[in-house]
This record gives sequence, C-alpha cells and structure tokens, in this order.
Amino acid sequence: MTRSVFDAFCQAALDLLKAERVRFLVIGGVAVSVVGEPRFTADLDVIAYIDTPKLQSLLRAAKRRGFKVDVDAELAAAAAGSSARISRKDFHLDIIVRSLFIEDLALAHGKNRRVFARTARFPRAEDLLVLKVVAGRPRDLADAEGIIRRHSGTLDRTYVEHVLVQVCELAEDHAIIERWHRLWNAAS
Repeated sequence: MTRSVFDAFCQAALDLLKAERVRFLVIGGVAVSVVGEPRFTADLDVIAYIDTPKLQSLLRAAKRRGFKVDVDAELAAAAAGSSARISRKDFHLDIIVRSLFIEDLALAHGKNRRVFARTARFPRAEDLLVLKVVAGRPRDLADAEGIIRRHSGTLDRTYVEHVLVQVCELAEDHAIIERWHRLWNAAS
C-alpha cells in the first residue's frame, strides 16, 4: 500500500463528512499518529455528532460518492452500539455515533489540524487518553502509553483522572480508573 492511496481515501472520507455537514472528531490510529506516537493504520475512525436520520443520510451520500456501504446493515450496527462502516478498496471509515459525555468533552477541547491536505478536528492528548483508557482494548492501551510518553511533561493528569472517576461513577465500576493507574505507573 502506498501512502498516497490511503491519503486519497482519507481526503474523500473527510470531504464526504464536510459535504454532509457532519460535526466529527478524528480518533483511532490517525489521531494517535497526530497526537501520540505514529503508528500504522489502514482506516479512519471518527466520532460523529449526529442522530439516526442524519447517519442514514450520510450513508446514502457515501454510496452516491462511490463508497461501499450496506445502509440498512450499518444503521443496525450503529443502533446496536457499534460503528457504521463505509469502505473503498482496502480502506474504511468507521463512524461512531456520539453516545458518551467524554465524547462531548473531546470535541469541545479539540483543535483543528491539517491532515491529508484537509482540516479536521482532533482531540487534545488528555481527551484521547480518556477515550483510549475507557475503551480498554490492548491496542487502545498501547496507544495510551504512547500518548503518555510523548506528552509526559505536559499532560493534565488531574483532568484525566477527574473525568475517568466520573465515568467510573456512572458505570458503578472502578476498573477503568484502576486501569489508568496501572497504565500511568507503567508508562511514566
């Protein structure tokens, strides 16, 4: 895979989101490469701040623009709490519909950055850390370690812990804050 093919895919995906006037935040591997430590990725992940009718409209527009998408299947996936996916060749855009207050915080604190010759909103390091720690999958935790390494001297650890405690209280489960403490101790 050449980088320019992936870049062209990301440009088309970002153009779609903007043409459909979707408020979104780039997360996943692309965000980690911008905010944390560079890593390989073959997809673009976004949190979309939209409702179901707007998602349906977005998926139909993607189909018209030449993306591969099963509109009904992706609407069902989103309704079940998964991401909706559109594809083109070997790449895909995963669209996560906003569902948590931490996603609102990430958007509010985010910054616009230039990537793939386009402007897109990215979370700041602290909010990307919160998203990664809450997700808790091995890849997410490895990404979180990279973010801590890159920003160790400037991270607002108090903010991260405050937000994670709020998540734990809502979930009535303190496993997430315990995961954070283990991660911080291992990475710093």
